[in-house]
Amino acid sequence: MPQFPQDQVLLFRQSPLSDCQWLYEMTVEISHIVGSRVRVQRVSDARLFSGWVDTAAGHLVHLALSQNDDLKVGDPIFCEAHTFSARVNFRANVERIQPMGDTCRFVIRLSSGITVAAGAENPRFRVPSTGLRIDQESGVMSGRILDISVTGIGANLDGSVDRGAKVRGEIQTIFGPVEAEFEIRYCRPLNDSDEFRTGLQIVSMDRDSAATWVRYVRAVACGERTAA
Repeated sequence: MPQFPQDQVLLFRQSPLSDCQWLYEMTVEISHIVGSRVRVQRVSDARLFSGWVDTAAGHLVHLALSQNDDLKVGDPIFCEAHTFSARVNFRANVERIQPMGDTCRFVIRLSSGITVAAGAENPRFRVPSTGLRIDQESGVMSGRILDISVTGIGANLDGSVDRGAKVRGEIQTIFGPVEAEFEIRYCRPLNDSDEFRTGLQIVSMDRDSAATWVRYVRAVACGERTAA
């Protein structure tokens, strides 16, 4: 857990059962996993894949995975995705494959009901491109946030940063600015782009930023995608 003020640490622990209480008071629907990270395991050889849930309704789910993932139409798979406070598992079969630029959309059809359990990790949620400013000794760097969790962000930066480096950053949300100290977990160049895909783990935040961050992640996780 990053070093948040103590009352904000408590708020993180309480929030899944306060503002997202509906997840436990009603049956979780498949649509609740839209925008979340998904893990996929092919049943035939236990090979693992990962991507994002684009849409989900009824018995159909659309997954955004890599073009290089060699899933085939008809493959039976096992999927795990997360809401803010629950883990959702289900079995499915690949029904259609639709190339889309650098990614590929896999349309899958559920072959079982969903099973729900309390979440035991900080899930990641995809958000619309959001501005990020990084301050380091060599100067100011800008970037775009693409996904978030309680403890970190995934972003594309316009320059490279050494793994393990500590940097200060500012995120503009509709609830106000969030300032934090981050540790760079990885930073690698993107093909055919001047940007660098970067993982930033939150190290610390002040009290005001922590409160704003809680509100921001909670809004996104509970389905308010426009809040991003």
